[in-house]
Amino acid sequence: MGYHTGAMLPSSTVENYLKAIFHAESGLEPGHDLVPMGQIASALGVVPGTATTMMKTLADSGLVLYEPYVGVRLTASGRWSFVATGWWSCSSFRSWG
Repeated sequence: MGYHTGAMLPSSTVENYLKAIFHAESGLEPGHDLVPMGQIASALGVVPGTATTMMKTLADSGLVLYEPYVGVRLTASGRWSFVATGWWSCSSFRSWG
């Protein structure tokens, strides 16, 4: 799947989910490429069912790969959307040069 071009930037809710997935992916153990849904729900302070509903929506939009009962990860388009929202302004990335 290619990068979105000319697409609208995601809402703040979508941004929060993309950010949570991005951060969670960076902490995955080698050999594990999907973030468990419970981890995403916990990071965002929502119940797992709410996170799952959003993952289905994001998967339909091509932003994540969602595997029911397993987990989720960003697609190339999801990473592009995350970067396009200004991730560099996040406090955890301010020290990147």
